[in-house]
Amino acid sequence: MQYQQAYSHASRQGGLGRVIQIAVVQHRKGGGVITMRQVLVVDYEYCSGCHTCEITCQQEHGMDPDKYGIKLTQIGPDEIKPRKWQFEFLPIPTDRCDICANRQAKGKLPSCVQHCQAGCLYLRDADDLGDLLSKRKVSLFTLGR
Repeated sequence: MQYQQAYSHASRQGGLGRVIQIAVVQHRKGGGVITMRQVLVVDYEYCSGCHTCEITCQQEHGMDPDKYGIKLTQIGPDEIKPRKWQFEFLPIPTDRCDICANRQAKGKLPSCVQHCQAGCLYLRDADDLGDLLSKRKVSLFTLGR
């Protein structure tokens, strides 16, 4: 299977500092391109930066410690203004991510979603996102399978 990141978009709106980041990944098979409808949702307001998503993905797929299917990034600590800091963690799927196609074929959740200690990773159908878009800090990643 071959995956390729085709599009990414980030926008910041409103006084709440709402951030939505979307990365569309397309699956190439037999010369055709299929855009899948599953979305990996990261509610990063609650991500604690524990790296469990990275580790379980590496173990599930037998990856070396320097290879990632999902990679945790860190913003800050950054003092935005006096006594107001930004310190966030954001797990981002890489081109190696296949949203655990083998696990899903067995009716299981992707490894990162199953083992997220903060419970901030979700797998959703792209058509079922209304409630998530009202959250203050959420990232949506549509991934091919």
